[in-house]
Amino acid sequence: MSEYFQTAGSSSPAPPIPYISRRSPYYARSYMACTSQTLATSVATKILQKGGNCVHASIAAAAVLAVIEPCSTGIGGDMFCLIWNDSKKSVQGLTGCGRLPTSASFSTLPSTFSITSPTRSGKFNANMVTVPGAVRGWWDLYTRYCTSTSPDCLPGTEYSMLELLKPAIDMCRDGVPISGPITANAWKDGLKGQVQQFPELYKEGECPLTVDGVNAPKMGELYKNEDLGNCLEEIGKSYSSFYTGRIAEKIVSTVQTLGGQMTLNDLSSHASEWVDPIGVDYMGKTLWEIPPPGQGVAGLIAVKNFEYVESLKDGLTSLEEKHGMIESMRVGFDVARKRIEDGAVIDAEEGLPKIKADFKFDKSMSSGAPDKTSCTVSFQTYDSYGNSTSFVNSNYMGFGTGIVPPGLGFTLQNRGAGFNFEPGGVNEYKGGKRPYHTIIPAMVTENGAFKASISNMGGFMQPQGHLQLMVNLFKHNMNAQEAVDVPRFCIRDGTFGGMVCLEPGYGEEEELKAMGHKIREGSRSLFGRAQVILKKENGVLEGGSDGRSDGSAGGF
Repeated sequence: MSEYFQTAGSSSPAPPIPYISRRSPYYARSYMACTSQTLATSVATKILQKGGNCVHASIAAAAVLAVIEPCSTGIGGDMFCLIWNDSKKSVQGLTGCGRLPTSASFSTLPSTFSITSPTRSGKFNANMVTVPGAVRGWWDLYTRYCTSTSPDCLPGTEYSMLELLKPAIDMCRDGVPISGPITANAWKDGLKGQVQQFPELYKEGECPLTVDGVNAPKMGELYKNEDLGNCLEEIGKSYSSFYTGRIAEKIVSTVQTLGGQMTLNDLSSHASEWVDPIGVDYMGKTLWEIPPPGQGVAGLIAVKNFEYVESLKDGLTSLEEKHGMIESMRVGFDVARKRIEDGAVIDAEEGLPKIKADFKFDKSMSSGAPDKTSCTVSFQTYDSYGNSTSFVNSNYMGFGTGIVPPGLGFTLQNRGAGFNFEPGGVNEYKGGKRPYHTIIPAMVTENGAFKASISNMGGFMQPQGHLQLMVNLFKHNMNAQEAVDVPRFCIRDGTFGGMVCLEPGYGEEEELKAMGHKIREGSRSLFGRAQVILKKENGVLEGGSDGRSDGSAGGF
């Protein structure tokens, strides 16, 4: 299907680099990892090669990514994970996201606060810091799946948590080259736009997360972060330092100094949540997602809606398929924005009444309001014992708030910006709640067996990416790399007709405009970064790692 989106009559000029990747699909028989950084993939595959399991590899990769891609992820953020346990033939989910400080409310926000402002008075304000859930999530995964006394312990070589974090610790202390122009550019922009908005937290010429106290590392330049290395070493022994000890005390004092409401009790009372994933069937496969407050249900609703659209005609044209996917996603976001909040229970068929009532093949409808995409890392692992993870770790928007507690070497997330700031509304900004969460790992099974581990990081692009990956992989039978590379659409706003950004090469822009869609070309970063591990019918693993990131697939 390489020519699928190269549609005749497209108004877009040919992109300078065709969408077909310079990468080939990666094939392996025993184990595999796909991440957004080549060094993280290398660390994960080394652990898998030595007999470690998928959870071992995931924790090690997450820690490395926290060092070399802090403009997307870190220990000051959250994590979500889906785990395929092959011996039990089941998918389990872990929600590792934190809550807003208990005392937070509209009345505690500063008078100058504006959620639309990309400054310390808005999206990056200290009152946007929620309890970081990543570290506890790593430990909960480890305790359940890597501890011999646990009934769910996966097979594999034994590793201590400190051993899993050691590659990341060594990078912090010995120095590590930063890979790729995408990371280097995001780091440079985020350092100026986020971290350096808080100059009172460091001495002049000693800005954290830099190579010389001033500048972000360039591609190929060595970078050290001894403060983060010290934190990772403490975390490798116990998560208690992060939630009750030295690290916790510095987080709280820094947030409070900047006007936030975080307390030690907020940190010490944090807990992850084990959840049963929710799923829908498509093309004989089942797509699994984490339930709310994550937005995975928006993707499930879109897949279910698109299945209905396909049932209306015997064979859709290329244009009808694109239109049908966009409209299906609109309804997914419509339900998500009206219903998703902490504790919500939503059925994937809730969008069907609207799609059945309003969908037309020749005209667009208008619903949904996703915001600008944001930065996250997602990655996949598959071990030689048949187990797999789909893992997402995130600061939310780039460096999160950009707040680096002195002496810790990591930023604090700004997940509080995911709340609704209209009093009385769904997902209302309120102390003790978890916000609408964008990060969503996904897993695919077929007849009760593992089929694929997928993700498409990038804020509200994520459920849209899951829909498009499912169609590319299982309707059009693309290989994993091609399914990742194909140009994507991304709904940006909720205006009448719905703004739809198209990646160069998507095709049929004028025809979609004629249906009433508002169309514009989007920058490549808007469409996120996907990672896929697909298990073929013959048992061979097929990997695809997004060229929109600096990563790779690896395995044996």
